[in-house]
Amino acid sequence: SSLVSIASFRTARLPSFRIEGLREASLGCCLMAFLQRLAPNGQKWSAYCAAVPPASDGEGRLVGAWGECMNSAVVFEVCNPDWESMPGFQDGPAGQVIDFCNSCGFGALGHLLEAGEGAMHEELEASRGDPYAFLQHRARNGKTWKDYCGPMEPARDSRGFINGAWGECMTAAVIFEHQNREWSRLPNYMEDGPAGQVINFLLECTHDPYLDAMNQTEAASHEAFDRNQHLPVFEDVYQPSFGTHQADSIGGPPPRPTGRKKALLIGCNYQGTKAELRGCINDVHTWQDLLVQEYGFNDLDMVLLTDDQHGPKRPTLANMRQGLQWLPPPPPPG
Repeated sequence: SSLVSIASFRTARLPSFRIEGLREASLGCCLMAFLQRLAPNGQKWSAYCAAVPPASDGEGRLVGAWGECMNSAVVFEVCNPDWESMPGFQDGPAGQVIDFCNSCGFGALGHLLEAGEGAMHEELEASRGDPYAFLQHRARNGKTWKDYCGPMEPARDSRGFINGAWGECMTAAVIFEHQNREWSRLPNYMEDGPAGQVINFLLECTHDPYLDAMNQTEAASHEAFDRNQHLPVFEDVYQPSFGTHQADSIGGPPPRPTGRKKALLIGCNYQGTKAELRGCINDVHTWQDLLVQEYGFNDLDMVLLTDDQHGPKRPTLANMRQGLQWLPPPPPPG
């Protein structure tokens, strides 16, 4: 695989995420009810997904922002069996995700979402009766929360909150509880709740010293949601935690290259300011032409963010994070 990340701009302080008041993507389509719900970082799904194309891992599984969104849509359908009678959901949450993907210009990759929808329904059905049912939901990297968090040592930020994989998982659990108010009536969650299942799994993984910090993170996330404030895990510049764990096997053949190429191109001219520049956006288009003509990139291999655009194609902090997270695929075994 080939990865390219090019930025032409001066450093600027950009705002962090807030739960409400986010500018909607302007894509010439009517955003539907499910896309107005919240992703794990507090953005609406419409803003969270629109900046980057759908992506898959080495096994063809839907991952990344669109994978998270489709998984959430499938979970919503399972948790709300009467969704067809709910205003704004007549086309189905999963159907709205696919339609929105097409409206973003990513229709050529729609098959990934359709296949992902079917696989996710099967996985959720198989999780019935699992005491860690919420941990079977999927994170951005395509792993279940259980597989993502299990090998990771929890980490605290400077304020004492849990961040990284475990903090992101707790944030997702809190948002799930707020957006699925009937969760306590669902067999998969009624005993301990999604957040409680995360804490139970933390203890099962012998991370008892982090219990107080995890409880503090849960309480602060609930409070932030209720008050429409910054989510604590995402308040500062957020980087997922990295860690190592025992390999399932060693000595095998190296992974085969996928042949997939990706490029993230960012240009900021700061138009209308005292620091206005002239060549940054031109740099982006020059690199775009080079990658297409000399290296065989196509439109779906590249994400272009320039400050003469609006909505999901503007280089906001959120969109640049999305682009950076879209670049590297989950590593295959080997």
